[in-house]
Amino acid sequence: MEPPGVVHIVGGTGMGKTHHATRMAAADGVLVACRGLPDEPLATVRELLAALGAPVDLSGDRYDLCRRLRGLVAGRTLVLDDADHADADSAVVLRCLATRLPADATLVLTGVTALDAPGRRVGLVPLTPAEVAALTGEAARVHALTGGVPGLVHAVATGEEAAVREHTTRRLATMDPDARRLVESLALLGRPTPIRPGMTGLDEALAHGLATTDGDHVHCGPPLIAEAVIAATPHARRREHHAAILAELTRQPGDLTELLRHGRGAGDLAAVAAYAVDAALCAGGGRNLAGLLRELLADRDLPPRLRAKVGERLNHLVVTGLEAREAIALLLDAIADERIPVGARGELRLQLGLLLMNQDGDSDGGRAQLALAAAELRRRPALAARAMTALALPYWGSAPAAEHAGWLARAERALPERGDPGPRAAARVNLVTALLQFGDPRGITEAAATPVHADEAAVRRELLRGHSNVAAAALALGHDRAAATHLEHAEALTRRVSDVYTRPVLECTRLRLAHLRGDWDGLAERATAHVTAYADTPFVACTGALVLGELAIARGEFADAARHLAHPGLRPDPRRMEAEAMAAVAARARLAARTGEPAAHELLEALDRLRAKGLWTWAAELAHTAVTGLLDADDAPGAKALTAEFAAAIEGCDYPAGRAALAACRAALSGDPDAHAEAAALYAAIGRPYDGALQLEAEARRRSDTGPLTRALALLESLGATHDAARCARLLREHGEPPSRGRGRPGYGRSLSPRERDVARLLAAGRGNREIAEVLFLSVRTVEHHVASVLRKLDAPARDRVVLPPEAH
Repeated sequence: MEPPGVVHIVGGTGMGKTHHATRMAAADGVLVACRGLPDEPLATVRELLAALGAPVDLSGDRYDLCRRLRGLVAGRTLVLDDADHADADSAVVLRCLATRLPADATLVLTGVTALDAPGRRVGLVPLTPAEVAALTGEAARVHALTGGVPGLVHAVATGEEAAVREHTTRRLATMDPDARRLVESLALLGRPTPIRPGMTGLDEALAHGLATTDGDHVHCGPPLIAEAVIAATPHARRREHHAAILAELTRQPGDLTELLRHGRGAGDLAAVAAYAVDAALCAGGGRNLAGLLRELLADRDLPPRLRAKVGERLNHLVVTGLEAREAIALLLDAIADERIPVGARGELRLQLGLLLMNQDGDSDGGRAQLALAAAELRRRPALAARAMTALALPYWGSAPAAEHAGWLARAERALPERGDPGPRAAARVNLVTALLQFGDPRGITEAAATPVHADEAAVRRELLRGHSNVAAAALALGHDRAAATHLEHAEALTRRVSDVYTRPVLECTRLRLAHLRGDWDGLAERATAHVTAYADTPFVACTGALVLGELAIARGEFADAARHLAHPGLRPDPRRMEAEAMAAVAARARLAARTGEPAAHELLEALDRLRAKGLWTWAAELAHTAVTGLLDADDAPGAKALTAEFAAAIEGCDYPAGRAALAACRAALSGDPDAHAEAAALYAAIGRPYDGALQLEAEARRRSDTGPLTRALALLESLGATHDAARCARLLREHGEPPSRGRGRPGYGRSLSPRERDVARLLAAGRGNREIAEVLFLSVRTVEHHVASVLRKLDAPARDRVVLPPEAH
């Protein structure tokens, strides 16, 4: 059994050990303070004998001393404060005494750690915030400053913080240099750090109460003590500690705010910037890293060239509009710094121009900055070419195509054979993209030669951006297979490059490609998820809305189509030419033609924009829709003139989608079924089954042969283009040939037939019988029969309770 009279009071510095020891010795007890005694054998025993009023005779062995003490403490209370500071020989005697204490005696031992002896342990714990509030009237600040340590709370409450700092300074002054340096480093670090083997000075730091262990970690605290330690540390040594901590932090990922603090403390923001630049390049970073880069960019003491690099990396991490505006403001401030050399200013201005165009949507403002940057970077040809190639992209700004072509020619001449591989790669992929956007026959060959692998992280990032841009440009031209290949290359690069901007752009191209080549299974769900995920980024979300709108038109869901195509990101923007916006204008016009709504005004405005730009490589869908619209309005001369204009504009361009659309325009003008067959073949060669099916339908309407119509129906049914397929089926019935469903009519039993699946889907969408009849080109009576069959087979009590089975989606 444990001796009932031995008590260990354990707690850190300031926890009240001495207070409790004094109270327990106040009546008839004996109090001995072990801290500060001479470092010699039995110093504590000597003090104890003297306090007990006994002769100080240290002769005999340790057991003899223990026996003498037993006789002296009988019936008394003996309190040893800071017993863990007792010398080793005295500790042996005290352990012996604790195991043989007289029954009527009490032995109280206080310390940061308990003496290795039996007894009851009482651990002192910090005050809670509520207890601190009861003592001081404020909880949060005082508790954070003191950690709830009672002695420190009392010092703050009584205005004796200065005394705490003076006491801490005196303790530091008595410590061994290694222990002091450890405490200083821990105080500046400001958080627990793992205890390493052979950590010099740790024991002394713990003994002085300036370091605290928590399992296998150690720290200096609470903050009031750490602040006192920092204040007592000379400035030069503080910088040394910050530099050592900074070196450690840059070797392994950590808190970026901490990195910046130690960089400032070490006077070495350049090291922080270099680390941040590399981190942004290799790992992509995220919001925390973007915040660090913004802090660095705002610091005018950072070397100009490094500041420019920081601006370039920040550009890659900007996603939201708020982040873009913050970064733009910082870049403008940096450019206004008169100390920045011309070349570094040009590099910062280059990033500003790209940011204005890519994330802020200010294409013309961005182009103005890029033109200035190209001049300021004349001594740095790779970066100058980077600016020129961005200016060469006809996608951006309201400038005519001739101006972009001029920059393209200048960029081709300026791009150096050697130099910084990152800027050269950026300029190179821009050149290829510009060639494609112009429909230059060299573009697709140059794109195929774009590397997929690179050793340098900066080059890999540019290759990712390049293959992403090339995929989108190739798709707009009708090089759909090439677009798919470049998407695969980009996807492979995303496994080695983290780029928050490029990933959603890749998904935009995937969605458009899936729609154009007929991969419609699950496409509506993917597009809906895309719109939801990027709701705060309209220029990204709009692609999903476009795909949903076009799918809805093909299925006869016209109200849904109108809602999707009204997405704000699908409205033409005078600051840039967008393939999606032009396709959306065409889609809205096709929808209007089916619903009887006017659409001519928007079509004419879009055509005027193309004419002003002087480039028609986004015009395939728009031109064909406009020509058919003019013909529907009995304006054959206008349709003929537009077709001729379109043909002249794309003459000499490598533009498969444009050639197919031009063939469709000419077929619509001539009414020649062979011309429609030619257009259908051109769409099939690209790999666009929906457009081809519509041309097959048009061919069938102009000849008595129903073969093309049967093929069109098969294509449309395989896609799930319900409305278009129903229109073709009705036309077949009018020709006396009901749509073939194979040999004999299959029995579906409790399963839904193909027509019933169409009806069920429209019921689930809330359509009435008359609306269903219009979508599926059926009579209302026929629809009523199908609705009754659907409700029976699905066990639905009412039409608004229809739940689609998986096969009906």
